[in-house]
This record gives sequence, C-alpha cells and structure tokens, in this order.
Amino acid sequence: MKNILILAVVGALGAASANAQILTSAFNPATGHNYYLLAQSTWTVAESQAVSLGGFLVTINDAAENTWVSTTFSNFGGVQRGLWTGLTDQNHEGTFTWVSGDPSTYRNWEAGQPDNGGGTFGPENWVNIWPNPGPRDPGTWNDFSNADNWEGMPFNGVVEVVPEPSALALMGLGAAALLLRRRARV
Repeated sequence: MKNILILAVVGALGAASANAQILTSAFNPATGHNYYLLAQSTWTVAESQAVSLGGFLVTINDAAENTWVSTTFSNFGGVQRGLWTGLTDQNHEGTFTWVSGDPSTYRNWEAGQPDNGGGTFGPENWVNIWPNPGPRDPGTWNDFSNADNWEGMPFNGVVEVVPEPSALALMGLGAAALLLRRRARV
C-alpha cells in the first residue's frame, strides 16, 4: 500500500511539472515559500500552470515581497519580463482579488493604474509587475489584457507554492499514531 501511494504522489508531481514550463525557481526565506518563473504566456495559461504545480500565481503581501519577486525574476536570463501576479478583477470590474483567496490589501499600482485600458485596450483584468529596470515604472503594477507580451517584452507567470507536509511525512505520522495506539492497548 505504501509503495502505491508513493508512486501516485511521484507520478502526480511529474505530470504537473510536465504541464508547466518552468524557467527557474527560488526560495524566499522571508516568506518560507517556493516560487517558479514560468515560460512566456497569457495570464490564464500561467494561472492554469500554477495550479498544476500546486500553487497559484503570486500573491504580493508587502513591499519587501514585491521587491524580492521583481528583483529575482523580472530580468531572468538577461531578458526584461513583465511578471503576472495572481491579482485580478475578472469576476467584478474594479474589484481586485487574489486568486489564492489571500486577503492581502497591499497594492503597488503604477501612477494612473488600474485603468482597464482607458476604454481603448480593455478589458484589462489581470495584473503584472513591470521589470526592474524596465520600460515603465519599475516594480509597479499595471492592469493588462490577457496577452503574452507588451511591445515584444514577454509576460511570465510567477507561481507561489506554500510548502505543505509531504505525503511521505503524513504517512510517517499515520504509522507513528498506529504504533502509539497499539502501545497504549498493551
């Protein structure tokens, strides 16, 4: 039974990573979370890949995390990249929420944003971080259309995964509980 569970967990992780094109990863000691930079894509593709990896597009909780994400990923490989976050108003125009369900109220909008494309480029329901350095105000946020680039600059999703106890650790805890119950009976 243990071997079947182990194979199922390993197989599921392998299938998830096969669906997502990960360019690089990093661990943020300040949050204790793992982050993955995905290949260039639209917001909806990036969020789908994030879920397949067991996370969501990044939730930015404060200025320090915003700076860390921007510094770590926005110029990966010497390429300026707009970074998709998990902030969206796709469900209700003007009401931005995190796809993770996190209640964070931190925002770092570029001046004049969000503007939903000013009526010209809308709908702009998905939020990106401008690269640092970049073509616009570095590290600030912009609501944008579901595109994979802006004037040739790629947009890449940043996935945030909150570590959870592994299935193997849970199996170990289950076995320990069984041992303790057996000893208590003796």
